[in-house]
Amino acid sequence: MIRERSISVHPHLEEQIKQKREEMIAVAMKEGIHSMNTLHISQDLDQLLNEQQWMRNQVITLK
Repeated sequence: MIRERSISVHPHLEEQIKQKREEMIAVAMKEGIHSMNTLHISQDLDQLLNEQQWMRNQVITLK
């Protein structure tokens, strides 16, 4: 019997994503969406989201 695994792969990663998203929104509101700081934070967030998706794909593959 295969046990269902939670899609929540790594709580720490999810918290990092949440914090990075909040940081990006705050910087974008202060400096604008086209600022270099907003861009860099957005790229960091993209990397975290890619990592999360990769982990989810690994869990699905194991099922």
